[in-house]
Amino acid sequence: MDVVSAFSEVHGQESTHLKTDDNFETYFAPDFRIVLANNFSGHRYTKPFYYGRFHNMAFVYLFDSSEIIRFTQSPTGGGRTNPAWDFQYIISDPRAEKECSYKARLISKPFISEKDIEKKYERWIDK
Repeated sequence: MDVVSAFSEVHGQESTHLKTDDNFETYFAPDFRIVLANNFSGHRYTKPFYYGRFHNMAFVYLFDSSEIIRFTQSPTGGGRTNPAWDFQYIISDPRAEKECSYKARLISKPFISEKDIEKKYERWIDK
């Protein structure tokens, strides 16, 4: 497993990580002020899961979706000393009365290892 460790030093800088095949051109209005959403990092992911750590705990997102999922993080997005671990669900072709959904799992657990988290994803996605 190639693990990428990404940490923004400042809120809104290199905050959003795209999947390797995500080439969707998102429109952002000129006065759009949610800097986490439109400030992309140089990192790309291959499997749609990620986690954040706080002390000995892990907060894990697992996704199973044909739509675009982007991972977003900030050192202070949840408050001055609270990190934010968010995601964006991009619907690339929205249509009136078309149902859109995604399947996800959220885990909060003691952190054991990166391999442990990948195994949780593999077991869940193979069901």
